[in-house]
Amino acid sequence: MSDEKRGVRGVFDEIAADFARTRQHPWPETEAFVADVPDGDLALDVGCGNGRNVPLLFGRFRRVVGVDFARALLAIARTEHPEASVICGDGTRLPITAGVADAALCVAVLHHLPSTEGRAALLAELDRVLASGGRALLSVWAIEHSAFDGERAEIRANDNDTYVPWTSDDGTTHDRFYHIFEREGLRTLLDASPLGVERLELRNGNYYARLVAR
Repeated sequence: MSDEKRGVRGVFDEIAADFARTRQHPWPETEAFVADVPDGDLALDVGCGNGRNVPLLFGRFRRVVGVDFARALLAIARTEHPEASVICGDGTRLPITAGVADAALCVAVLHHLPSTEGRAALLAELDRVLASGGRALLSVWAIEHSAFDGERAEIRANDNDTYVPWTSDDGTTHDRFYHIFEREGLRTLLDASPLGVERLELRNGNYYARLVAR
């Protein structure tokens, strides 16, 4: 694991309790995706965090596996959702057998990877673990997000990489790495991956891509 990825993991381990309190329910776009995919045997949540999407996935799938590399968040997920299998793992090298998943979520994860190669590797891993025809939902922060009003020129000057502070309940601040996506850049990355793109849309400051394993 690179030093940059260790840094990302370290931040999420530090803020896990505060972060989990703000992430208690699936986003509407996630709910819509899960409602649209066929019922199946196994769903993956890549970057599952505290497991907030687990109950939603169990409504459509017999088994749910969550993967995350932040151990403190995984501990919360295991406590709150013991019915799911929760695994510590890196999204660029998923500890999952090829072709076993009927569907996958990768919500607010890709933008935390600090290299183009890492982001491409994550997409390739999604394709590898999905069964043929399996669907995935990917979401990333978009440059159009209101959080970046007044900062877009600076972000673009830094190859769309930036740090966004998280202030914990005790007042300490932690900088979280983000790669902020432009539509063209995301589309290029997706088109270079093995996955098919069924839909790409901008909603509430995020790009959402519905993907399919071919």
